[in-house]
Amino acid sequence: KFNKLFYPVLFLVVLTGIIFSASFTPWFTTHNTEQVNTLEIMKSIPQEAKFLVLNGEESTSIKYYDYAVIYLNLSTAAGDYEEVIDGEYVETIRNANRALKVRNCEEIKSNIKELKVTHLITHNDYCSILSDCNLKEVKKIGSSCLYIG
Repeated sequence: KFNKLFYPVLFLVVLTGIIFSASFTPWFTTHNTEQVNTLEIMKSIPQEAKFLVLNGEESTSIKYYDYAVIYLNLSTAAGDYEEVIDGEYVETIRNANRALKVRNCEEIKSNIKELKVTHLITHNDYCSILSDCNLKEVKKIGSSCLYIG
C-alpha cells in the first residue's frame, strides 16, 4: 500500500514544485536605460582596444564583458573567470574601481596603464571624475560615458 501512494505523491510534489517555480521565475528581464546606453556606447569602442567598466564597486561588470566579447568581438581587461586569473591582476582591477570611488586620478591612471586598458566606461557622477582626471570623453549617452584612458 505504501508503494502505491509513494510514487504518485512524489510525482505530484515534483510537479507542484515545477509549476510553482515556472510561475514565479521571470522568463526574460528587460534592460534599464543605463544598461541600454552602456551597450550602445560599447559600439564606439574600436576592435583593437581593450576596455574596462568602472562602477566604483569592487565587483566586475561581467554582463557587459560577456556581451562585448560575444556580440561586438571586443577585448576587456576583465572577464568571467576570476578563479583562473592571477590574484594580483584581479586586485589591480578592483583597485581601479576603488580609486574611482575616492577620486584618486593617479591611482586610476596607474591601474589602467598596468592593465593596458585603452577605453573606460562608467556611469553617473563617475563620468565627471574621469573628466576631472583629464581623460578624454569619447561619447556620452544619458548617464553612461566612454573615455579614452
